[in-house]
Amino acid sequence: YYLDSNVGDNKLVYINNISLYGPSATNYKVSISGMAYGSIYQAPLIVNWYATSKNYDNTVMPNYYYTISGIFKPDIIDISNIYSIYYIDKNVGNNKLIFINNISLIGSKYFNYFTSISAIIIANIYPKPITMNFYLNDKVYDGTTSIILSSYSFNDVFITDSIDISNNYSMNFINKNVEQNKLVLYSNLKLIGPSSNNYYITPSGSLFANLNQRQITVNFYNLKNINKLIIY
Repeated sequence: YYLDSNVGDNKLVYINNISLYGPSATNYKVSISGMAYGSIYQAPLIVNWYATSKNYDNTVMPNYYYTISGIFKPDIIDISNIYSIYYIDKNVGNNKLIFINNISLIGSKYFNYFTSISAIIIANIYPKPITMNFYLNDKVYDGTTSIILSSYSFNDVFITDSIDISNNYSMNFINKNVEQNKLVLYSNLKLIGPSSNNYYITPSGSLFANLNQRQITVNFYNLKNINKLIIY
């Protein structure tokens, strides 16, 4: 047996209770004990890294966890918290590379094991859902369904990101007739800007505005001799 179970080179190995056997064993003698030298090498540990996909959050930090296999009982081994883990960049994409560096072991018996100091895994970053606020101007009946969008704003967009909507959207009353709190339909809302691919617009409820009656003027004219009837 080794003097202890820990890793080392040229470690003493103790050999006891040596005895001979066989038909001619009685013709020989041997020392009942002895010593030798041997080495105990570090055992490999496998750190299994797992990442779960996330919605865009303007950071390179992934959602992840890990497990360790190959530890002999009763040893307690973990990895130090000095490692780094990060996506290759913060933007939306599928099967994005995640880099893990500076992996090191800790624990009372950590020196008896070794593991890779780096790893690469993959996961997805999905677009972040956002909503919009629309501010509409009421209008006076003009025989069309058009409506003027006064202004708009975004909810839940990170302050460092720049996005807008394309001017190709359409926005119209459901029909051209006068009505209070009249439903407004919109479509073709498309995000543009450097960070537009990291977001998508989700429905934020119905829009309403007032379509008011149009004021008209009736002109009356004094028609003289209206009581005369001329027959040809």
